[in-house]
Amino acid sequence: MQLLSKHLFNAITLFFYLCVVAFGIYHHELWGDEIHSFNIVKGSHSLSELFSNIRYEGHPPVWYLLIFCLTNFTHSLVILKVLQFVFTIAAAFLLLFYAPFNKLTKILILCGYYFVFEYAVIARNYMPAIAATFFITIIFSKKFKYQSLYYYLFLLFISNVHLVGVLLAASIHAGFLFENIKNRVAFLKNLAVGMLILFPSVYFICPPADSELNFKFWSDIWTTEKFYLFKKVVIESLIPWPDVHNHNWWNTHFITDNTNYLFLSRLVFTLLLFLILFIVRKNKTALVVLASNLILTYVLSVVFPLNTARYVGFVFIGFLIALWLSYKEMSLVNKIIMTVLLLLQMPAAIFAFRQDAIHTFSCASSVVEMNSSTNSVLNSLKLFTKFKGFFISCAMPAVRAPRDASFSA
Repeated sequence: MQLLSKHLFNAITLFFYLCVVAFGIYHHELWGDEIHSFNIVKGSHSLSELFSNIRYEGHPPVWYLLIFCLTNFTHSLVILKVLQFVFTIAAAFLLLFYAPFNKLTKILILCGYYFVFEYAVIARNYMPAIAATFFITIIFSKKFKYQSLYYYLFLLFISNVHLVGVLLAASIHAGFLFENIKNRVAFLKNLAVGMLILFPSVYFICPPADSELNFKFWSDIWTTEKFYLFKKVVIESLIPWPDVHNHNWWNTHFITDNTNYLFLSRLVFTLLLFLILFIVRKNKTALVVLASNLILTYVLSVVFPLNTARYVGFVFIGFLIALWLSYKEMSLVNKIIMTVLLLLQMPAAIFAFRQDAIHTFSCASSVVEMNSSTNSVLNSLKLFTKFKGFFISCAMPAVRAPRDASFSA
């Protein structure tokens, strides 16, 4: 009877959560990056051409392959929203029915900023990695036949969705290796397999020699300030509060963007870093996963500008996985701290969801309207000068259905 009551609660929570997300996705206006991925796929007539086209994107192929499969049936941009919704359903279902958290914790996670807006509504290659990470966490904590096979398949999937997915996959594998550290043969075997699994994603992420985003590009824009960017990453990932007074609020932060709050930001960073490590310390595997994710994110932040919510949010996802692994061993005090940290995300979730529902999220539709006017050539030149051609290539697929009419390279 208790089990039936638990499943009923999970089902009802899932239903209401999906209603909220469906509303958000329906009212969300697709923006540049979302449509750009679709455009690349639509302009690819074969898998070989697709792989050639994405070499300059800096992303592994999974998201593009998923879109490619669906564009064989339709060229409507609605498929992006459908694909996003499917992975959101999968992630929410796994969290509600398989995570060890209590009811309140599950609700707070789903009501947080990342699961209400950033990763739930915007159709990008983040929720697929999160859903697969939940799968692999379930596999990680159980012993069954072919466990290693399923584990490595999902590890391959996660690492080939996005760069931050590679960091998350490597962190999870660090925890997996830690559990086998006493068996030298098993440790070395899993280390070698893990490196082979991660290699394809590294190949796709690293740009070709003739790319503008080559080593010289990154070295020219690098400054010593990158050493301190990690402070911003940790704060924004765990307390994703945007600047509500800024009309262009997305990817802003009320603490880290304000130079008057320098001391406060240092204090908050130190406190957050201590708390998240303190909470999971009793489970060594969880601690290894979280610490590995933090270290790898720091290394990446020194090289690559992790200055958007979608990038820094995977620090929170790494923390969530560590909580999943350590929850049964957490004390009451640790669970209270965890609850407070999750509650901090709710104001941002409400604000972002409301803003996206009642305001225009992107200017893509305006670009299409301008480009469709009688002076479309002149307008295109003006827009190209202003946006360096980005929005033209992103907006045109919305009105150009055939694959052979694509503007992608």
